[in-house]
Amino acid sequence: MDWSDAENCISQGIAALEENRPIQALSLAEQVLTGYPDLLIGRLLRADALLRLDRGKEALEEAEFAAKLATDDLHTQILLARSAEAAGRLGRAQQAWETAIRLSHEKPEILREYARFMTLHRGPKLALEAARHAVTLLPQDATAWTILGQAQLRVKQWAEAERSLQQALRIDPNHAQAQAAMAVFLHLRGREDSALALTRLLEGHKEVENVVEAIRRDAKNRELNRILVERGIDQASAAKGPVISRDAIVLLILIFCSCLIVPWVLLAIWGIEPDQTLLLFLIVMAAIFALIFCRQWFFRR
Repeated sequence: MDWSDAENCISQGIAALEENRPIQALSLAEQVLTGYPDLLIGRLLRADALLRLDRGKEALEEAEFAAKLATDDLHTQILLARSAEAAGRLGRAQQAWETAIRLSHEKPEILREYARFMTLHRGPKLALEAARHAVTLLPQDATAWTILGQAQLRVKQWAEAERSLQQALRIDPNHAQAQAAMAVFLHLRGREDSALALTRLLEGHKEVENVVEAIRRDAKNRELNRILVERGIDQASAAKGPVISRDAIVLLILIFCSCLIVPWVLLAIWGIEPDQTLLLFLIVMAAIFALIFCRQWFFRR
């Protein structure tokens, strides 16, 4: 492959990424790297394509190679940070973001992305500081206010979080991330109806579908737990009543006496005088019959 072919492949690869065709971009990047393995743009193109294909570990390896070729390249550090985040290498990602901030001379958009990363993955105090800094530099940016609201949610600053998210939605009422964050806030504060109403507005937004599913699943579990608790209370209240009602006890005594007296009367009519053994037998049988006839009261609860 000569240089003109390589340039053509690179142009096509960049266009493929812009049109969300990462597989084609990856193929073109690999063609370029076959002839020019140390070409920075080829490495970045391949890393970006791998990242969009959710192959974070491979993207990180490619971005690390690119960083060795150009240690002070801003785009390389940004791609390295994103690849490291996707691969779960959070310490490396934070280091790359901080390098990118330095190289960009604290460009507001990069500070906003750093704040997003810190809010999602690092300590709440550092995340809150980064988010506040981003809002200071981008006061009319809905994404920055959303990130600040999310950071405030992490430290349970409920009133501040609500104000930040409301500000994000005032700037852009259709901002999906702000709507999702507001739905999370409402859900955490127990305002389920409002939270679920927001999730319905977010249907079809793939970038927040995990948040929507989590809120709906948790809301369903809460409702189920509430029903179970209410049923448990009802059963406990019912169980406080007597196991055997007063009418049942009276009926039991009457049946017992009847079962004891009737055989006694019949024996007297027949002229048979019962001895102690027969008397004991009659008492036992009377008790058994009484229990049999009254079993519905004993076992009805």
